[in-house]
Amino acid sequence: ENMTKLFSQSVLKLLELSKDVPPDSVDPNTLWVPDEAVGYRLCTIIDNGVYDVLVGFRDEQGFFEKKRVDKLLCEAPSFNTNKDDLCTLTEPNAATVLETLAKRYSHGIIHTYCGPFCVVVNPWKPLPPLYTEEVMTEYAHCGGDLPPHVYAIAQNAFNGIERGGMNQSILITGESGAGKTENTKKIIDFILHAACSGGDRRRIAECVVTSDLLEKSRVVNQNEGERNFHIFYQVLSNFFDVPHKKFLKLTKRLEEYKFLRTMKIEKTECFSKLGMSEEEQRLVLQVLSAILQIGNLKFGERTGLDISFIEDDTEPEIIAELLELKTSKLVDALTQPTIKVHDKLIRKNQNLQKTVFSACAMAKVLYERLFGWIVKKCNDVLTSESSNVEPDVKSRRFIAVLDIAGFEIIQSNSFEQFCINYTNERLQQFFNHFMFVKEQTDYLEEGVKWANFDFANDLEETISLIEKPLLSLLEEECLVPNGNDMSLLEKFAASMATNSNFAKAKQSQK
Repeated sequence: ENMTKLFSQSVLKLLELSKDVPPDSVDPNTLWVPDEAVGYRLCTIIDNGVYDVLVGFRDEQGFFEKKRVDKLLCEAPSFNTNKDDLCTLTEPNAATVLETLAKRYSHGIIHTYCGPFCVVVNPWKPLPPLYTEEVMTEYAHCGGDLPPHVYAIAQNAFNGIERGGMNQSILITGESGAGKTENTKKIIDFILHAACSGGDRRRIAECVVTSDLLEKSRVVNQNEGERNFHIFYQVLSNFFDVPHKKFLKLTKRLEEYKFLRTMKIEKTECFSKLGMSEEEQRLVLQVLSAILQIGNLKFGERTGLDISFIEDDTEPEIIAELLELKTSKLVDALTQPTIKVHDKLIRKNQNLQKTVFSACAMAKVLYERLFGWIVKKCNDVLTSESSNVEPDVKSRRFIAVLDIAGFEIIQSNSFEQFCINYTNERLQQFFNHFMFVKEQTDYLEEGVKWANFDFANDLEETISLIEKPLLSLLEEECLVPNGNDMSLLEKFAASMATNSNFAKAKQSQK
């Protein structure tokens, strides 16, 4: 009744299960059995053996099927999955967690608590009623228990500062495409709303944006189903049919640029909002155009010689003009780079493969530095807007919001994706320790009996293998003269030959 007063019916049905949803009717003669198609399937026990169990179920076509399953792979059903906190399930396991999330999602509810965490299932559609100022106000000022929401997580961060005086961090993690960035925006919106309506005690003194890991490889190569960074498409949209087109040398159609894939283009006015002068905007666009032109460079190689060349003189002239360089220096940097040997500078010819690699590396570095400069502009604007707040560094506390790139399991990793996946594994390690290892330690200290399951399956040995030998050897190989992939692979094999978590790929797997 109180909840209905706080929220309209349209919002309420997106936040909590209706009381009309019946509780689970659990048959004690059932088990959750792993299923490749649906994750887990609730099956009826036909014959309960010592080590395995014969179960039956109806498939999607309605046919009754039987199969024998190892008991260790089965999960017990929960007596009630009408819960908004996964930790309150009578049988918390992988099957009942998935069943709870699926049931809530089928009723349009995307938020579910898991202790101090909030699980958000991507709805793949806008849900405007969930993110209004009225909803933000309720979560910012209501002291009672409210349904799960990312706003509640942000409000808990405020509470941690105000009641405990401790800095707070909010981690947003998940698979690529899970909706992390959208939830990051919602959390930041709430923080701004709560700060503006909280008086002097919540006034924001400073805002800072930092870039942890930029996926530079996306500039020159995209995985199946992915696109390049939006800014390239936006530049083409804004200036393809206006006088800037001639100045930026963007005379090709979108699909003719090697670094781009088809994408709906939208106009953007963010440059002006960042306080960029017309000169700065022009320089940004020149760099972006140069990156696109680098992707269209065509290289050749002298037969029988490790000497490469650029086939068309027009493209390097365009790139050099955009970057305000001499064409000869640009061409030499790609095909005949200068290296330092002792105290001497030596120009060295490169084969076709290395020259293409150099061109891609140049495009990635240009984008990385441009991105860093734009982030600095963001911080300059944020700093100027908060400069009227009295500096009292000692009493300041912060709320850090981390929007980490999503982990992915793909056939061939880029180095950036490898680092992203490694970082996500470290965060999973932290989650497991916070949720399970720490809790188990408390049980031991208090003498509470519990079943000793290995909840903390956090790949600790593999993470250590990556941190110590692998990354340190990689850094070393980058510093030595003439370092290369094969030399690095040989060092990996020699250093980690006795480690059970390292296996050298067979020739057929390479």
